Amino acid sequence: MENISINYLVNEIKNFVKTQSRISRVSLRSGYLECRMKNHYLIFSSAPRSAPFFLSETRFLAGASQGSDINVLRKYLEGGTILAIEKPLDERIIDFHISKLAIWGEEQLFHFIINAGAIPTRWAITDSENRLIWTRNDPGAIAGTRFQWPKDNRKPLAELRPKDLKEFSSPKALLDTVRGLGPAFAAELLASDDPDTLLPSLLAATSGQGVVYKNRVFPMRMKTFGEPDTIKANMSTALSTIHIKNLEQGRFQQVRSRVDKKLRKEIEKKRTLLKKLEKELQSCNKAGPLLRKAEALSAHFQELKKGMKEIRLPDLQGEDILSIPLDPELAPSENISRLYRKAARLKRKLPHIRERIQVVQSELAALEDDRYTVEQAGSLEDLLGLLPEKPVKKGKKAPKAPPGIRRVELENGFFAYVGRNALGNQALYSQKLGPKDIWFHAKDLPGSHVILKNPGGKPIPPSLVKRAAALAAAFSAAGSNTLVEVQYTTKNNIYSSKGKGRGFVLLRKFKTILVEPSKRES
Repeated sequence: MENISINYLVNEIKNFVKTQSRISRVSLRSGYLECRMKNHYLIFSSAPRSAPFFLSETRFLAGASQGSDINVLRKYLEGGTILAIEKPLDERIIDFHISKLAIWGEEQLFHFIINAGAIPTRWAITDSENRLIWTRNDPGAIAGTRFQWPKDNRKPLAELRPKDLKEFSSPKALLDTVRGLGPAFAAELLASDDPDTLLPSLLAATSGQGVVYKNRVFPMRMKTFGEPDTIKANMSTALSTIHIKNLEQGRFQQVRSRVDKKLRKEIEKKRTLLKKLEKELQSCNKAGPLLRKAEALSAHFQELKKGMKEIRLPDLQGEDILSIPLDPELAPSENISRLYRKAARLKRKLPHIRERIQVVQSELAALEDDRYTVEQAGSLEDLLGLLPEKPVKKGKKAPKAPPGIRRVELENGFFAYVGRNALGNQALYSQKLGPKDIWFHAKDLPGSHVILKNPGGKPIPPSLVKRAAALAAAFSAAGSNTLVEVQYTTKNNIYSSKGKGRGFVLLRKFKTILVEPSKRES
């Protein structure tokens, strides 16, 4: 944030601390320091290019404080009173004078100093004589030495006169000569039609609004920026809105990255398992050839002798000649028995392997559905059902999270439900799907579950089936493909399995339809 904007912000906070000056609690998390006042929270940010501090009417930080610095901040700030706020006109350094009563009853004075001109913003606590006690983001600082104010040989901002602006051909030329201006305000002064009014108002910095231009907050409308995105009553309100939104977006990105990483790992495990099962299936398919070899050996038992390693016999079920390896250590009857047993074992195993492959394929499809949901998610709500559930304390009810379902109105009283996330897909199957409804999903593609509701139990026109299928295609990884194959079925052909995750279902029977994806409706 530029120096001029900070001047306005300082005056705004000064008016506030006249009525609320005691810090009752401090919290530290994600580069933000939250100081709880009477009815507000004073927030300090160390993020690059952000506002150094602002007021928030609602709590800003959630969860426990992070890092060892919180102990120092609580020691010197918690329970303290803000006596004054000082800031040089030309420098982005703010000095909060803090008074705190020691446990032995003596009043102690400290300074909480913010250097917003450094990247990232530096924080420091000094004693009453400005000797450093603690610093953050300042690796060169030495405890016990005096805080060093920056030196700048450029012309002070207070000495700038409106008539002097004619000497400068560009904002850079003005910045090279005068300190205390940022690029935005330098350009604004040179572009102003009335610098005689604008410059004194910038120097006074007495009252301002919260004018937002692409996440940047200024105390006034900026001619060089055009029309603002929004205007708030004051700078703190605008800054609080932006920072909370950015913080929530940051949390969402972290959670999405964590969930996506976990899903990728699970998908890789399922793919590895599927390859292993497919190899076992190939082995089980050898049961038939083994049985033919055993039958050929039984039919030509008299030709077998112990010690033989191989024999070639005609296939009883065809005209081929079978080459049959033998164990020379076994008697003829034992070689025959061994082949019968192996063929029987593989034959018994075959249906179980096929069923297991079907389940793993469905589990893999469900995981890929979840991965698609994560890729399409725009908020934490869209990730409901994919996040680990927090344990509920004994005697307390688990909070009910709204399922991620969107409703799409269709013609003739029909409508469709589309699952937005794993929780929504689960709710569609367990709560919304009726015996007369139709369930849809893009075949062999990650995507949302869709239900075509039939509240009246009437025959469903083919045109509506096609439209609901087009919805399933649209809310899938098919994207804008020309044609997408969609599978659909009724409730009696769908079943779920416990422990397989939310939204996981298996199909007994289904039909398919080729459709063009529709536009995503909400």
